[in-house]
Amino acid sequence: MLRRGIMEPYTTGTAEIRHATTGVVYEIEADELEWEQNGGDERGMGPEYRYEAVVEHPQLGTLTWALWEYPAGAYNREDTDVGEHVIVTNFDLGLNHVREYDGEDDLWVDYGVPDDPFAIYKDS
Repeated sequence: MLRRGIMEPYTTGTAEIRHATTGVVYEIEADELEWEQNGGDERGMGPEYRYEAVVEHPQLGTLTWALWEYPAGAYNREDTDVGEHVIVTNFDLGLNHVREYDGEDDLWVDYGVPDDPFAIYKDS
């Protein structure tokens, strides 16, 4: 099971990688990536989580996708390492909120905006 912050990685689409020597373009499907939390640090605004997916491709070698969640609950950045090869098209990568965090439901996931928030403000 993925040890995570309050987010989890998602991948959609297809990545196309051009081989550096042969020029052949290979496709990697989103369902080939298996995300794991791989590292993280304590920083000024709390923990930073790093998520990584590695694919061992027979012709391209090791391909790595990484995402960072920092501060907790926010997408920070991403990185793709295809070695000497060239990314023609990359996946759509990102982070989604999880419904449960440390055994408790995340009440903000399904939060609906009130019809008249200004009225609530005035009443308070």
